[in-house]
Amino acid sequence: MKKNNQTPPTPIPAPYEKELFKTPFSAKYWKLAFKEFTNWRTLVIAALIIAMRVAIKSVSIPIVPGLYIGIDFIVNSVGSMIYGPIVALAAGAVSDTIGAILFPKGAYFFPFIFVEMMSGFVFALFLYRQKLTSWRVVLSRLAVVVICNFIINPAIMTVYYSLIMDKGYEFITIARVIKNAALFPLECIILVFWLGAVSFATYRMGLTYSMPEKLKLKPVHYVVLILSVGIAIGAIFGYMYYKKASDANKTSLAACCMIPETAITECITN
Repeated sequence: MKKNNQTPPTPIPAPYEKELFKTPFSAKYWKLAFKEFTNWRTLVIAALIIAMRVAIKSVSIPIVPGLYIGIDFIVNSVGSMIYGPIVALAAGAVSDTIGAILFPKGAYFFPFIFVEMMSGFVFALFLYRQKLTSWRVVLSRLAVVVICNFIINPAIMTVYYSLIMDKGYEFITIARVIKNAALFPLECIILVFWLGAVSFATYRMGLTYSMPEKLKLKPVHYVVLILSVGIAIGAIFGYMYYKKASDANKTSLAACCMIPETAITECITN
């Protein structure tokens, strides 16, 4: 009987591709993010997310007259959590371009593409290959609101008004602050429960690598939730009051100056 001199195979370590990170400040993190372009499943998911973002871009839930909450951000967050920041940039560019072609809203201004690109990019910085927690989800939405709604979008609008309309544009307005203050708590609540539920499916499918935990609301969560709802309600009433006063002022200006109300709408509300 021959003696088997073969040594037993060494255990294969956990796949490198399933590595998690505490922060995106790692060379490995970005290497894996770029590597997503070589994963056919990632590209299929990205295509599905793009199609869904284009389809629901115009879908929104009315809160009060003139104030509504869009739902495309929940699709964007899932995609960014799965395929990371680099693919998110490409997916945002493609979805914005297709959306502008199929469902145009006014004159097309190319720089607005960066708002769509950066929203997915920022979501991914907080959600891709990182342990999913309620606070991380809230911070991801906060970062998107601050960077996209208060920096990038107003900057592009300033350029648009200067080049196309030949007039100035207020970078920060009361209306924009109140709108975002009203919608932010509601968006966070939706996003926490949405990603908390979806992450179980994505983990079982091997699309995400952090074992999701069942949502457990602690007393501090209830306190924050109640305060958030209170802030949202207060901001909504504040927006209604501001809009009513703004409309009255707009009507007064139109009557005094003998010009159409629509000609001064942008100057007051933006």
